[in-house]
Amino acid sequence: MTLLRAKGHFSSRPSFYRRASCGLLTSFKLERPAFGGPSNAPLGIAYQLGAPARVTIRVTQGKRNIATFNAGARQAHKTNRLRLAAKSLARGDYTVRISVQTGARTLTSALVARRFVAVASP
Repeated sequence: MTLLRAKGHFSSRPSFYRRASCGLLTSFKLERPAFGGPSNAPLGIAYQLGAPARVTIRVTQGKRNIATFNAGARQAHKTNRLRLAAKSLARGDYTVRISVQTGARTLTSALVARRFVAVASP
């Protein structure tokens, strides 16, 4: 469970980590629930498949498409890692959607991370 603390109160946030399974998409996660900040840390994306499949990853902010990774055909049981640079991205929530297709089966899953911008000190 991901929490956000604002003004002394906690509220739940969308997940940045998908529970492991033994199906077509065995693992899908983001490196952390937030990226950017003073160090301009990139967003790490990792996934693993249970069977060979074609994979496409799309990153959006609201309805706007930020990046598309056409990973193509991927092997099973191998961790695949991608990075999204935070440098030119605006502050806000970014949704990472993975689409895995094998034969007639298609599986889609989505995770969310928040981009923070460093505040200039006076």
